[in-house]
Amino acid sequence: MASSSRPCAIPKSLSLAEWQQAKRVGQDARELKAIFQSCWKQSDDQRSFARALQEHGLALAKGDQRGFVATDLNGEVYAIARFCGVRTKDVRQRLGHPETLPSVSSAKEALAKSVLPGVEKLRQAEARKLAQVKEHQKKLLWQLTEKHQGERKSLLERHQARSFAELKARQDRFNKGLRGLFDRITGAYGKTKKQNELEAYEAFKRDQTERDKLVYRQLGEKRDHLKRQRDILQKAQQLGRDLKKDLKNLRDDRENDRSMRDGPHR
Repeated sequence: MASSSRPCAIPKSLSLAEWQQAKRVGQDARELKAIFQSCWKQSDDQRSFARALQEHGLALAKGDQRGFVATDLNGEVYAIARFCGVRTKDVRQRLGHPETLPSVSSAKEALAKSVLPGVEKLRQAEARKLAQVKEHQKKLLWQLTEKHQGERKSLLERHQARSFAELKARQDRFNKGLRGLFDRITGAYGKTKKQNELEAYEAFKRDQTERDKLVYRQLGEKRDHLKRQRDILQKAQQLGRDLKKDLKNLRDDRENDRSMRDGPHR
């Protein structure tokens, strides 16, 4: 059995999780056998078995040797007896005759036809979600920007209020009138002035440090926020690209199968 890397599908209406699970059909031999055996256990005739296989993106078909096989959208062929782990005799007894079943190529084309509308709906839904993600991210960035602006404004107001109080306290250290004149003569005024200048410088450095810490924290928050949002956006964009690729593969494979089938009759 070849490994399947291109889309397999679940016919009818399907969810994104079902589609992603269906694309993995054929990639894991043990998982694939488990699917066949589960379908076999829950069915009791050809119709119910075919329906169970369909739910996993597989179609019951007639093999070249008139036996029962299953196929996926990649055209991989799986012998029912082998993958279900039962005898050929048991397969014939439960499923009857394969003559009424489509060929492998016809079954594969039918799968593609049945799943195309569902995958197209998924692509459209994911496109809408992507637009919503982008709009939501704009809102989140705007909210973060407003939050940061508010924090800087609040810090500035606290600094201004504190600076005013500290300036007043330093100015109050100077005596006025005759005592102030006496302080100038004795040098006390100069000492107080130097003390005030040193304290003012230390206050400036303190405020600058607090501003720097705030800015660095906000830059980190914005960087982390943008990274998270970029990861979310990239994941959504990749999902949209995958669905577009799946649709192209489905349409191309269906067209190729139809050309190969109809070619000799033209």
